[in-house]
Amino acid sequence: MTPLPHIVLNQPEPPSEPVPVSEEDIQKILGEITAREHVQFRSVEVVFMSPEEIIEINKKYLNHDYVTDIITFRLDDPVGDQDLPGDEEQLEDEKHRAGGEQLEDEEHRAGGEQPANEEHRAGGEQPVNEENPVVKTSSAGNDPSGGREKSRFGHGNHDGKASVNESIEGTLCCCDHQIRKQSKELKTGEREEFLRVVIHGMLHLCGWEDETAEQRAAMRARENVYLGLMDTV
Repeated sequence: MTPLPHIVLNQPEPPSEPVPVSEEDIQKILGEITAREHVQFRSVEVVFMSPEEIIEINKKYLNHDYVTDIITFRLDDPVGDQDLPGDEEQLEDEKHRAGGEQLEDEEHRAGGEQPANEEHRAGGEQPVNEENPVVKTSSAGNDPSGGREKSRFGHGNHDGKASVNESIEGTLCCCDHQIRKQSKELKTGEREEFLRVVIHGMLHLCGWEDETAEQRAAMRARENVYLGLMDTV
């Protein structure tokens, strides 16, 4: 029997409200993705943090000076031995472990923030910092290209799926403030938006990419499959 992956869920610090996603939700999503994507997860950490914290991660690993809803780090990547958050710095708060993607849709981001991507909130620009090829930055929101996480894996194939997926370890750095903002802007349920962002990041860990319109459409459709398996109310 396949062992269950180790899961860590770090809720945002006060005064932020707890997010509407539980460890049980994460376990269910991982189980469904494992069965349908033919991958195996070893450990996944989902960290919720403030806009200021995720901007710092964007600056350090992606040369982006703006808020994204999620940044994904593939920690077991064959070329991922570089200084990742929590390694050389040993950040006191575990919230500082993650990566992210940037989507290009400006319609869903105001006030100078990167727009949320409809393709879903998952896709984004390719990180600029070549020293950390395992960082994915993209957004998973309903917006096709803004604010979503993106990926920096070096072992994906032309279909956007990774070829090395037998023992996936990753960290999803999520900004609860940005996700709640996207939920209001996109008029989606708050829990639905949080679940979509988490699903988006997990698909990136599996190797799904959203660099092109075709990839974004395929990834968005895949997100909808897993979202349909969850209780979004």
